[in-house]
Amino acid sequence: MLSFPRIRPAGRTSAVVSDVLAELRALSHLAAPLALTYLAGVAINTTDILMMGWLGPRQLAAGSLAGNYYALFHFFGIGIAAAVSPIAAQALGGRRLDDLRRSVRDGFWAVLAVTLVAWIFLWNTAGFLRLIGQPESLALLGARYVHAAMWGLLPAMCYATLRNFMAAHNATIPALVISGVGIAVNALSNYALMFGKFGFPELGLVGAGLSSTIVNALMFASLLGYMAVVPRFRRLRLLDRLWRPHIPGVRALYGLGVPIGMANLGEMGAFVASTFLVGLFGTTQVAAHAIALQISGTVYIVALGLGHAATVRVGYLTGAGSHSAAALAGWCALGLGVGFSLVSALALWLLAAPIVVLFLDLDVEGADRVLQVAVTFVGVVALFQVVDSPATVGAGALRGLKDARVPMAISLFGYWALGAPLAGLMSYGLGFQGLGVWWGLAVSLAIVSSLMVWRFRTKAGGERRLAPA
Repeated sequence: MLSFPRIRPAGRTSAVVSDVLAELRALSHLAAPLALTYLAGVAINTTDILMMGWLGPRQLAAGSLAGNYYALFHFFGIGIAAAVSPIAAQALGGRRLDDLRRSVRDGFWAVLAVTLVAWIFLWNTAGFLRLIGQPESLALLGARYVHAAMWGLLPAMCYATLRNFMAAHNATIPALVISGVGIAVNALSNYALMFGKFGFPELGLVGAGLSSTIVNALMFASLLGYMAVVPRFRRLRLLDRLWRPHIPGVRALYGLGVPIGMANLGEMGAFVASTFLVGLFGTTQVAAHAIALQISGTVYIVALGLGHAATVRVGYLTGAGSHSAAALAGWCALGLGVGFSLVSALALWLLAAPIVVLFLDLDVEGADRVLQVAVTFVGVVALFQVVDSPATVGAGALRGLKDARVPMAISLFGYWALGAPLAGLMSYGLGFQGLGVWWGLAVSLAIVSSLMVWRFRTKAGGERRLAPA
């Protein structure tokens, strides 16, 4: 049985307060393991960035440039897989078991098609990096990393599909445990393959890519094995007739997942493009930017977990017909997100230098210059967190309502029609270089957040009184 708490009828102020507190507890119970699971995924990438930094600024710059190109396809695929959560949550709330069990099979077919196309582009990483003006040496070095990492994209997408399905069932701990083990396995395999330890050859960036492929495959196999033996999921027969795609279901999943993926590209693509832009200012700037981006991404995970929790709660309550309770869930998630972002911003302002030092070996030539630049970037990242949370959590709440097209348009408009030109103006026109890129992104994100909150208020009718679940 699921442990989703019910929303009681409204009638008195004390009842409303009690319902708000109950919803905050439900969101926290769901968001905490989701955020930790996402954090584990980021920790795997953070481990890669840390160890690339130990190889030297040149390897860090090349790995960051190529890794961000890989991330374009990864985050689009994650958007496709993310559509499984609201579809499964609404089917679960409405007790539509056929739609529920088909959501995983539809998800596998959808991410397979996306991955096949992505592999073609990833194989040509060096050509893309040269096309956007990156140095030949960095393009070739980064391409070797991607050629080793790209084969892990399909198991990573399938793992995300299963994880999102389980989140709709409020079953988040297995993915958290598997991700935690993945951190340790990735660190150990990185150490062995990048630096030639335990009898393995010293492969540098190629070793980091091979390690990522191995870890993604093991995590998917582990979660699939768990679902195959646990009665709660085994009796759904999720893999029956897997070889026969359910075209209407795949089409419906694309209808929701493609806008989510495009919204991801609107946001994450802007950060990837920012790395390419900063790369034109030299190795020191791009290495510092990579560190600031990794720190920002780590803090962002809490908002991402809250956004996913909002998707599940809003979707489940909407499927059960309790629309006012769904609105309450969205507003509570937004409030939690803003509160955490204020705390994280203060921590980054106070601890910027000690955090940045973790990513560098100060004995390596040029590391001291990277430290100075990265600390200035992190100062803007701190402010960035405050305006980032409403955009991420708001988009998650809207997905629970199966509203993805307008959030996609908001994301693309904010980051590309406003953010990209502003970042270019501040970095080149005003001469702020990498710092100008971060300021441009922060301003555009503030606009995106405002529009996302407005959209949720419009769709959810946040002024309604609570109704029975």
